[in-house]
Amino acid sequence: MTMFQAVWPITDTTIPFADLVFEAEQDLPAVATRHGATITGPAVFNVVDGRTQPGSQGAEQCVVATAPAITRKRNYGRIAA
Repeated sequence: MTMFQAVWPITDTTIPFADLVFEAEQDLPAVATRHGATITGPAVFNVVDGRTQPGSQGAEQCVVATAPAITRKRNYGRIAA
């Protein structure tokens, strides 16, 4: 099984964890699609130290979602001559 991981920097530390998760959960399918993946199951959300997390954009803390996913098949098609 392939796992997809997405990261969102936390820019306002006063926002409750449940609200951060809700926002990330709504955004996760779009983020996965941009990276060529489709989420296939429930995600697990955590707040982690952004200083050691790739993709945190330098934020002190970030939300990380980890979810099972599949990669999309690429449609290479024919090149017209």
